[in-house]
Formats: sequence, structure tokens, C-alpha cells
Amino acid sequence: MVGGWVLGSGFTRRPLAFQLGQRLRGGEAARARSRTWRDHAEFRLSLRVLTLLWGAEQLLDGGLGIRAALTLLTDIVPLLARVQSLLLLALATAVTAAGSVPATAFRCSATPSG
Repeated sequence: MVGGWVLGSGFTRRPLAFQLGQRLRGGEAARARSRTWRDHAEFRLSLRVLTLLWGAEQLLDGGLGIRAALTLLTDIVPLLARVQSLLLLALATAVTAAGSVPATAFRCSATPSG
């Protein structure tokens, strides 16, 4: 359910990754981030992709957990589900870190794109 909500937010005006960043930063930092969102298409795309990645990870985790619960022995499911969740979380985190672009890259850009 959470995965569907996160994934769906990737197609809204401002995806979850942007909204969370705004809530974590206040004042001038949030206003600067809003300007970066407005002026840099690459920044918007990267936050949409990030939102879609994390939403897909949550949906996959839930789907695999349901499949495991329906097909495997009851004693195995809790441990398998925990390990699976941690592995998917680690994978999503690694992909996020590998693809992240420092915010300063957008502030230093001389040519905003729309």
C-alpha cells in the first residue's frame, strides 16, 4: 500500500522525494530548493526517478512478502521477509547513493532549464 502511494506520487506535481526534502529543511533552504525545482529539469527528473525507485522497492517488497506467505512454510516466512526487506532496502539505498547528484551542482549551473 505504501509502495503504491509513493510510486503514485512520482506522477504528481511534486513527488514525495521533493516533499520530504522540503519538510526536512525549512526557511531559506526550502525556498532555495523550490527555486531549484522550478529552474532545473534535471533536478526534477532525478527526484521523480528517486521517488519511483523507492515506490517500486516498496511494492516489490510487499509483493514478494505476500508470495512468500502464500507459498512457503509459516516458520520460514518471518525470517525470509526480514532478510528480503533488508536486502531490497540496501539495494535501493546503493542505487540512490550511486545516482545522487550534489545539490551544489544545480546551484552552480549558469543556464537554468525549464
